[in-house]
Amino acid sequence: MSVYASRSRLRRRTIICRGLALLLAASICFFLLVSPTQVQASPVERSSLKPQEDHAEEREARDVREVSAEATSPAAKRRTEPVQLTLEESKPETTSSLPATAAPTAEIKTAPVDKHTKDDDAAFAKALQHGINLLPTGLALKGLLSPIDEAGVQLLRALGDRVRVFAEAFAAWEAIHTTGSGDVLREDGIIKRIRGLPKTKTEVRNLVKGYDALRSYISSSEARLFPGTMAMYGNHMALHQSFAGRGIVLTAGNDHVPYLLTGITTFRKLGCDLPIEVMYLGDNDISADLRDELEKLPGVITRDLKKMVNDVGWELAGWAAKPWAILMSSFREALFIDADALFLTSPTTLFDSPQYAKTGALFFLDRNISPESKRGWLRTIIPPPYSAQVKSSRLWTGESGHQQESGVVLVDKRKHFVPLLLCARLNGQDRDSDSDKGKQGVYDMVYGDKETFWLSWELAGDVEYSFHQGGAGVMGRLNGTEEIDVEGKVKQVSLAEAAEAHKGKNITVCAPQLLHLDTDGRPLWFNGWISKDKNERSGNVDTSAFQVFLEEPEYKAANGENNMWEIHEANVCCLTAPKFSTFTKEEKEVLQMILDTAKSVDWS
Repeated sequence: MSVYASRSRLRRRTIICRGLALLLAASICFFLLVSPTQVQASPVERSSLKPQEDHAEEREARDVREVSAEATSPAAKRRTEPVQLTLEESKPETTSSLPATAAPTAEIKTAPVDKHTKDDDAAFAKALQHGINLLPTGLALKGLLSPIDEAGVQLLRALGDRVRVFAEAFAAWEAIHTTGSGDVLREDGIIKRIRGLPKTKTEVRNLVKGYDALRSYISSSEARLFPGTMAMYGNHMALHQSFAGRGIVLTAGNDHVPYLLTGITTFRKLGCDLPIEVMYLGDNDISADLRDELEKLPGVITRDLKKMVNDVGWELAGWAAKPWAILMSSFREALFIDADALFLTSPTTLFDSPQYAKTGALFFLDRNISPESKRGWLRTIIPPPYSAQVKSSRLWTGESGHQQESGVVLVDKRKHFVPLLLCARLNGQDRDSDSDKGKQGVYDMVYGDKETFWLSWELAGDVEYSFHQGGAGVMGRLNGTEEIDVEGKVKQVSLAEAAEAHKGKNITVCAPQLLHLDTDGRPLWFNGWISKDKNERSGNVDTSAFQVFLEEPEYKAANGENNMWEIHEANVCCLTAPKFSTFTKEEKEVLQMILDTAKSVDWS
């Protein structure tokens, strides 16, 4: 055998050995790379012996195991933990960690997933399911989200029906986003929160889809019902959660600033230290110089309401600004006071009212004038059943077409958010009539803004409101204390002489001021300023104009007539009652303090 033959055989053996080695290495790599569950048996062969439904159960169980395993990783904890928002600003970071252009942001608090107890998960899942169950479907949903084309009484009824559905869904929506401690969960954290629930994949999928559907309804509905109030916050949950604390809300124009300077100063002298927000409608409403004067007073901030409201297609102005100012103020418990309203005791006493403590909404009655039955109208606009409050209202009984006086309104906006939204709307896009379009406005159905408050509560199905139990009346000079002699000169008659002349007779007092009494029968506050005519010069006014006050007697109709009040020019109203009361020494001192303060700003 030649040397070349030996070498050839050796080369062939080497090649074969190398090939076997490579094949062995490839086999080992294959077994190392394939997962144990895939090596055990062919899934197709094993599963082909089971019913089809077992496939779903097996996949679902595997999915749950995978989700559970993933949730235990640190990265998953960061993804699934709920994000909670506080309303306080976070402390600024150091310049080394914060870009120079970054602004302070709302503080975001996070809690690890393992802090969610079984009870937390159960409460969250229950709130979520409740909200999903409330979601309208089919034709009902389509109708609720359709354009609102009605006008007049049909509009009010349509709003009542829609707002009641929205109010219930909105309460459920907020419950989903609120923790037990009251913190608010960000909307973009809810899906992750749902994924963290101990649910099957099918249950999680259904909850996510239900949440998305509810979110779509809330967004579409609030944009349809309350477009005017979305300009500043984008959604109403953000607006609702922004409220905090107690405070006084005022509105005014340039001509009314002297009234505010007087009123605010007297509030402070009476011991009221609540923060005050003066809401105005742009630079033409209150000038920059006058805003500066107002902000010199302690605790006063002026805010441009015009920037907070979307009034495209209509214009916010006049009385209509009242509910908008209350709604868009920063306070949770907002005490609105008219510019020409003045108190004889600290306004803060209203927060201690048992009626306010019970209901969270306190209104005041207007003069009981002008009998008018609107029972049929109320039946048409308010969805049944009818509350005890509406059945006892003057509009229902026919006593008067005037129920509420809106010079002072106290509302807990956290409790009564949706009715206040509706009230703002009624004083906004639905306020005015349009004869060209055959549209009847709200102000053609009621007398200005004042009746829209309690009616909005009724339309929204919120019967938690109350009217102050103190009486209404008038303050002024007793008739007969001034006589005209033969020369045409005014002769002063003492109060005692005038009272003796009225003994056994009804007494009449005429004045523009509407006086509100506390539950003990003593004067609480009044509106209409402090003079017979707001154009009267301050030097011509003194406290002798306020000798006595009368309280409205109990209503007794004679042949459907109400004769206790007579209305004259310049808003002067005369009340006739069987008795009068005089001011105490302390009350006279407060009236003098009010008058002195007013003269110091010279309103004329």
